[in-house]
Amino acid sequence: MARRATIIGQAEDISGEAWDVRESRPTPHGFAVLLGWPHSTQRGQGGGGVRVILTPNLADYLAAHCHHPVGIDLPLSRNAVKRLRKMLDLDWTLDNEQWWHDHKADLLASTLADFCERHGKSLGAASQWRAVFGGKRYSHSK
Repeated sequence: MARRATIIGQAEDISGEAWDVRESRPTPHGFAVLLGWPHSTQRGQGGGGVRVILTPNLADYLAAHCHHPVGIDLPLSRNAVKRLRKMLDLDWTLDNEQWWHDHKADLLASTLADFCERHGKSLGAASQWRAVFGGKRYSHSK
């Protein structure tokens, strides 16, 4: 006799597709991570295993942590988080580079200490990006 998964509810992903929910994992962020299958699809052998449902709350949380993916606190494996970020086209390297380009004028106009205090960046990173932009180097105390 084959095992049967208990469906505990339904949810929609960020594309509006319906999913059958098999498991709900609470998070400290005010939403649960849901696992299941697309509604009305074959399951098990030949149909695929349970997957994380990319809900709007989960997508918003991942997007909010695009600059600091190490700080993501979810009841999921690191590989699962990587797959979800990839589905959202979140790329830390590109996002980080874009952040520095967006703040280039402020970096070049400020002292390193002031810039780092204002934006929560390390002196080393700010110094390296200032060099990338060809800016004048300042001492850490200025």
